[in-house]
Amino acid sequence: MDRITRFTLREFFEAFFQIFLILFLIVSLVFIVAISNATSSIQISFLELGALYLLSLPQILFISLSVSFFLGGVSSFSQLSESQELIGLVAGGVSPFKILKGVGGVALFLTGVNLFFLFVSIPYSQNRYQNLKEIKKEEAKFTLQSRRISQKLGDWNLFIQEREGGEYRNILLYNRKEGEFVQASRASLIAKGGYLRLYLSNGALYQLDRNLTIKFREMIINHPLPHFSISLFQFRKYWEEHREFFATYLPVALLPIALLFLIPTVSFYHPRLNQNRHPLIEGLGILLLYLLLSQQNRTFLIGLFFPLLFGVGGFLLFQRRVRL
Repeated sequence: MDRITRFTLREFFEAFFQIFLILFLIVSLVFIVAISNATSSIQISFLELGALYLLSLPQILFISLSVSFFLGGVSSFSQLSESQELIGLVAGGVSPFKILKGVGGVALFLTGVNLFFLFVSIPYSQNRYQNLKEIKKEEAKFTLQSRRISQKLGDWNLFIQEREGGEYRNILLYNRKEGEFVQASRASLIAKGGYLRLYLSNGALYQLDRNLTIKFREMIINHPLPHFSISLFQFRKYWEEHREFFATYLPVALLPIALLFLIPTVSFYHPRLNQNRHPLIEGLGILLLYLLLSQQNRTFLIGLFFPLLFGVGGFLLFQRRVRL
């Protein structure tokens, strides 16, 4: 790596990390509020809230990295223009293409990371997020109360005489479908292995139609919890389930490479000739326009069209306004 590339990358990463940290915190806060609203009707622990946040992390990074790259590039190069260091490099015979070389490599890398997030990481994290949320909703339905009738766990009707914390005492169960009656001295309800499991101890099972009694020390009644699974190797099903999501967010994934040549177009300027220029404002305007236009699509081809349009348009403007 030559000195000019190291120099431009150092300046770029200083601006990039400052913007990324601020944007990451803002987007994280938005997602935490969204998680809180989505789980307001169910009871979750602090660790489960943390798990939901971690499952949202690929989406947070997906948004933060793309936007921070463009704004970081505009900010760093506009500062170099303001200090006339870019003018000195160009006057010394350095091509604008060479100045942009290091940032271009970062754009390719971030685009690859974004595509991985879009097509692999986010669908799987959303799937796990949905499963965890549905499990907590299902658990909320079975918050058993003492001395209360009409409580059910699957096909079983329950009556609990006493409750102490998470343990139940003197529990009665009746399964009308199977004609079975169960009496147990103690019980506990635990979600494990994709099931909501009722652990019963020291009781008896009565099969009424057979006049049969079975005493037990321990008995487990399993109630399946809702579970949704996806597999990348089931290509057709995987694509069909996420087609609209892929089409909508593909332009965001391609943002670094699509807006690469618009960075120097906005931020390369002479401070004496362009005293009233505000590169960050111009860059933010381009970014908002790109995102607003790209989010109107719902097909994969249109999702490719906008990055291509901005990429070609940015290159032509770069050739006209920047390249010597």
